[in-house]
Amino acid sequence: MASIVYVLGLIGGFLCLSGSLYYLFSGSFGEVIGFHYVGTLNNLALVTVPLSVLCIIFSSYAEKKPKETALFLFFSSVVLYMLLRPSGFFAGSIILFFAGIFALLSEN
Repeated sequence: MASIVYVLGLIGGFLCLSGSLYYLFSGSFGEVIGFHYVGTLNNLALVTVPLSVLCIIFSSYAEKKPKETALFLFFSSVVLYMLLRPSGFFAGSIILFFAGIFALLSEN
């Protein structure tokens, strides 16, 4: 069951990473890193890149710490869904949610 979580975490993490990079660089780069646009969704795209990488890394710990992996994947899937929803690349967050479910099932 841990290998299923690892594979789903890899797929979901890479889909979220590609979606966040697309979302980050689809607009003008000056607007993304500018200090005048702190409250916009473009600056929130900067959060999705490290969170996607952490999902890829953290999914490998499903065999050793399934409960912590499940909680992290649930939390990150919700955050990534909210942040990547405007760009349309939210399929990876749904896959991460299912990886969290399988990680929770592998705990028993």
